[in-house]
Amino acid sequence: MESRFVNALLLLTVFTFVHLINSEDFHLPRLNPVSIGHEQTMHLESGRTLTIKTLAVNPPIFEIEDYLTNIECDHIIYLAMASSKWTESTIKGKVDKDKEIRKFNFTKGDKNNDNFLDPLELWNVMPRLQNSLITIEDIPEFVQLYNYDVDGDEKLTNEEFDRIDINLAFQWIENKMKKDKKNVVRLSKQVWLKHDSDEVLRSLKTRVVSLTRLPKGVVDSSEQLQVAQYDIGGHYHGHFDTLKLDKRQCLHSRELDGIKLTEPYDAVKYRLCRYATLMYYLNDVDEGGETAFPVADNATVSEKVIRAGGNIGDLSNHCKDANLVVKPKKGKAVLWYNHLHNKDGWVGDKDPYSYHGGCDIVKGVKWIANHWITVDTDQQRHIRFMNLREKRRGVERAKQEYNQKQEEQAMKQQVSSQDTQPQQQKLQKKQHQHLRKNHKNQHLPQSELIGLEDKSYIRNEL
Repeated sequence: MESRFVNALLLLTVFTFVHLINSEDFHLPRLNPVSIGHEQTMHLESGRTLTIKTLAVNPPIFEIEDYLTNIECDHIIYLAMASSKWTESTIKGKVDKDKEIRKFNFTKGDKNNDNFLDPLELWNVMPRLQNSLITIEDIPEFVQLYNYDVDGDEKLTNEEFDRIDINLAFQWIENKMKKDKKNVVRLSKQVWLKHDSDEVLRSLKTRVVSLTRLPKGVVDSSEQLQVAQYDIGGHYHGHFDTLKLDKRQCLHSRELDGIKLTEPYDAVKYRLCRYATLMYYLNDVDEGGETAFPVADNATVSEKVIRAGGNIGDLSNHCKDANLVVKPKKGKAVLWYNHLHNKDGWVGDKDPYSYHGGCDIVKGVKWIANHWITVDTDQQRHIRFMNLREKRRGVERAKQEYNQKQEEQAMKQQVSSQDTQPQQQKLQKKQHQHLRKNHKNQHLPQSELIGLEDKSYIRNEL
């Protein structure tokens, strides 16, 4: 009976907490970069004023010094270190070998139709392993190791290409990943923190709403905070935080399909949909650890680096070749957009200029936190997802309020009981004295005192 009453009360109370969203009052703003070097201000509730500085226009990239206080940075690191759920980037990963084999084709590689594959063309069709980075500079080593270039002209004919054993290619890549950390795309360890699990994290989420001007529901329904640690040699080669638009649904809203976040998901059906990235530097790095945007504002750098025999995503060797390099500094935040807007002002396709990565740690250690703002490319689906999350938060808040009221009521009863205890003792003593007077000096049997709750003073009287 009591449980039914509690459930009914929760259902009634939850509506006082939930603000459901519809398409009429929902929009997706973004900060205007104006021009490189442009500054705009942000006022915090604490009274602090922050400066938002434009670092790039395409994609819009902003830098905010002292976005986090030293205490907030240290607290986030403390929370991360206290967690037991750390994961490390792996050297060996799964790969769709059938897909890689289909890609490994001479005709597909011969872009200029000269019946030869030069190192760049061979690199384009070489198989990949998950978390592996093979650069154009590595290709001559592979060709020479197995003597595939019979005539030594640094090009492969169709016949020479056919001699390549793709299984040996997979093995060669795996060996390079084990031998040299630079051939691993990401070398770090990371942990996830729930935004609502801590007062500091909750306040940061509120600050994100103020910074981005995004609806609170968007920020509330985004991913947990990822904290990452990079030791010496640690890096994250060039990558995108999101994926291009296709027929797949967004990964973060898979709960709408009945798939729990803790359950495995099918990458054929789901993709990342990270509208924007807000990255925090949690400490000062002695040397290295910059965040590089190789093609920010101008894609010609890719041609420049490739012609030099390099790879724009190889940030171990080409960090300084990036168009934009941001140095780490404790408390600094960097905001950028991973998606364009479509004609309706909603999430458009992936912005190719948002390609970025983390350069090698030369000395010291780097701590960062990533706050990814996830937005479904299907507006109505995202609204349904936000409302689902809001209902769940409403239930949790209703439960918390109910439990708090129960605790307060119990405390009042306890205090009330403590206040009335002396009065009860006085009344009991007066009753006992009345009994003694009527029985003169006779000692009363213990059985006649049954019903008096506290008999301590009676023992003293007798």
